[in-house]
Amino acid sequence: MHQQRAAVAAQPGAEGKRDSFFLGRQARRLDAVVRQAGLDQFRMPCVGHIGNLGDIGVFQGLENLRRPFRRRVGPSIIRVATPVQSLPDTRGRPVTLVESNGININVEIDGPEGAPWVTFITGITNDTTMWDDHVAALGEKHRLLRMDSRGHGGSDATPAPYSFEQLTDDVAGVWKELGIERTHVVGIGLGGMTTVALALRFPRIVSAIVPTACRVELVPEYQAIWPPMLEKSAAGGIESISDITATRWFPDAYREANPEKMEDIRAMILRTSLDGYHGCIQALLSVGFGDRLAEIRMPALFVSGALDFIGGPTDVMRQMAQTVQDGQHVELPDAGHICNIANPAAYDHALLSFFASL
Repeated sequence: MHQQRAAVAAQPGAEGKRDSFFLGRQARRLDAVVRQAGLDQFRMPCVGHIGNLGDIGVFQGLENLRRPFRRRVGPSIIRVATPVQSLPDTRGRPVTLVESNGININVEIDGPEGAPWVTFITGITNDTTMWDDHVAALGEKHRLLRMDSRGHGGSDATPAPYSFEQLTDDVAGVWKELGIERTHVVGIGLGGMTTVALALRFPRIVSAIVPTACRVELVPEYQAIWPPMLEKSAAGGIESISDITATRWFPDAYREANPEKMEDIRAMILRTSLDGYHGCIQALLSVGFGDRLAEIRMPALFVSGALDFIGGPTDVMRQMAQTVQDGQHVELPDAGHICNIANPAAYDHALLSFFASL
């Protein structure tokens, strides 16, 4: 048995002070958001969790188990934690669990050993399957790490709310467990926000970033989407929001031309726990680090879908790219919010060209 240990924490000193200030400010913003929406049941735990940094990133009272690594990649032994709340996996593929930040994170690893790492971070109600179309092209010369976020897919769920501190600790813990010292990071939606947060917290590990279809500041029209979704799902479960979520992600033409793909998308959404959904929404509602974009020094490619008008519109993504010291922007044609699925060839080309330039 391995000894229990704390998850990866932010570097001490100035960066830690900025993180504390940042999280306190986000707690106040989130408090105002949920109070205005009348969601008192979410307000107090949300603020308390985000504000109490001492309770984040440490697990206690969990027995660690040894388990064979079921893929031919990575270490031969993976440490797993006693499950908090495991979700049934219905993808018809093995679940490989890595202990991180007190929970089990489901990961998939592809590509040649020794190649540069690329870490993929999913958005709300996404899981590792959303990157399936990119494994063949990107996995030829890169080592690909895909993971299910807390409360999504095959990863453990914990009670809501979640925070960016918590979500980034989850990722960093997986890196540490797998011995990853440098990696590019790609993320979409909430995963794009988390990608930016990882770049700010772990600049010695993150070598380049590709935030996709995301924001780093709340605006009224985007903020207004989420309180009704919290209420609807609280009353009717994840099933009650699956159709409206899938419809928002893709333009009409794509949905009509790809009915089987849309069924896969809905199935992916349903693999999300209610706690995972609510927790990640509450993390999203705390976003507000646009004023820190200029601190990012590693190369960054910001990707938007031409038909995404709310999640990460082109003008927003372009402005983010202009704020980062070494930023670029690419717009994918004929694609909405989940632009990597709507136009996978263009997404592959954008990422491969960017990685080749590094």
